[in-house]
Amino acid sequence: MQNLKLVRRLFGRWLSRLPADRLVKPDRSGNQPLASVPLSATGTIVHLKGFGFIKVFKIVVT
Repeated sequence: MQNLKLVRRLFGRWLSRLPADRLVKPDRSGNQPLASVPLSATGTIVHLKGFGFIKVFKIVVT
């Protein structure tokens, strides 16, 4: 998590991949794995445990 915080401090906005088991909080219902969260086509704002709010996109390669 410290690496993510360092990148945020140095670069502001950036893109990265997140593992499907990373815990996020999409609403006030508690933390759950990223894979179980429904994501919109325009991105979904969630709270990443230990980091803060982020915007998550799902990219599907066919």
